[in-house]
Amino acid sequence: MASIRFATLLALGMFVLQVAAKEPKKPTPKFKLGKDTTFVTEPLDADGFIDYEAALNNQLKGTTTPETNAVVLLVKCFGPKPDGKELHPDFYKALGVEAPPAEGEYLIDYFQFFKEELKVDETRHTFLESENEVRWRPWKAAELPRHAEWLKLNEKPIAVAIEATKRKDYYLPLISRHKDGKKGMLIGASMQMTQFNQNLATLLSMRAMLLAGEGKIEAAFDHTVALHKHGSMVARGGSLFEVLAGIAIKGIANSTGIAILEYGNSTAKQAMAYQAELAKNPPIRLLADQIDRNDRLMNLDSIQWIRRSGYDIFEPLRIDRKEKTPREIERYAATIDWEEVMRYTNGWIDKSVTALRKPNFLERNEALKDIESSLKVLEEQLKNQTGVEKFLQKLGKPEEVRAKQTEQLGKKCVTNLMI
Repeated sequence: MASIRFATLLALGMFVLQVAAKEPKKPTPKFKLGKDTTFVTEPLDADGFIDYEAALNNQLKGTTTPETNAVVLLVKCFGPKPDGKELHPDFYKALGVEAPPAEGEYLIDYFQFFKEELKVDETRHTFLESENEVRWRPWKAAELPRHAEWLKLNEKPIAVAIEATKRKDYYLPLISRHKDGKKGMLIGASMQMTQFNQNLATLLSMRAMLLAGEGKIEAAFDHTVALHKHGSMVARGGSLFEVLAGIAIKGIANSTGIAILEYGNSTAKQAMAYQAELAKNPPIRLLADQIDRNDRLMNLDSIQWIRRSGYDIFEPLRIDRKEKTPREIERYAATIDWEEVMRYTNGWIDKSVTALRKPNFLERNEALKDIESSLKVLEEQLKNQTGVEKFLQKLGKPEEVRAKQTEQLGKKCVTNLMI
């Protein structure tokens, strides 16, 4: 009987060991995880670092699906090479769609179409001067036939883009890849789509003005409403660059609408209908929210890259850098209290968020001026440190040297990433 029990326990033990062996070994975190350090605690990559790209994209995506995502249609509008370079396959993977075919009726860029007119010669000034005369007022095709031709060629992409503005979500994955396919720093994520969003805004504005010039006021207002929605969508993106681009697009939309109201001979009924549509447009996300989450994660991701590469603040971005050995990197890493660098950076981001959440413009402006002045002081402290001071610091006790090295790196991170 005892031998049967022993055999049973042995079999059970072997089963447990087999199950345990099949479970992937969880990586050991390189940092102390927490709100004050890494801010997010997952996911970890195979080396134990926070995968900030995945963490941020997961938050940006939320409940978005390919059917509700405006970016899926914008990809069909812009094509696979928005600026001449192909978007990385991981971008489409994150979107949950296939890459569009190489050939198609995609948006023809302004600079691509007008490359002859924009050559630096005596005709360029005349071209730009004639364009400026009509850019901010209704116009007719006879005034700028080449521009009318450009808009005609872009009719299909414009229609796709307008359809995109009717979708409720805007999820543009932030993807950063090196030539070898490995992940890079989040601050190096591709901004190809964002640049083309601004080109699209120019198209929508000029077409709205042309429609107004032809007396098609309601269609002109429809284009302007789409332009407003497009700006609000872009400003919901994951990078500060997208927020600024969205604000710029909203500015173009405002100018377009005002010009149509002023010069387009619209009726009171048409103007009221336009106003009612604008009221449905969601407001732009608060800049404080953008800094609090998206920019914070980008900054912390940059600190991770310094930790894993062993370079100064800008060197991870250099293409011609000399690779260091793992031993050299770990030796460098041991001289820094990385959790303290993260706490220091988080503290400065908290100050920025608090300033941006002040109740009115004057208070926000004063608080931001104080932060800017403090950052300039840190910058001067780093700039004025002499070689003798650096040498004397290294002669202190190991813990004192480490504390000083940590303080210096914290200041470098804050001044270079926030100024």
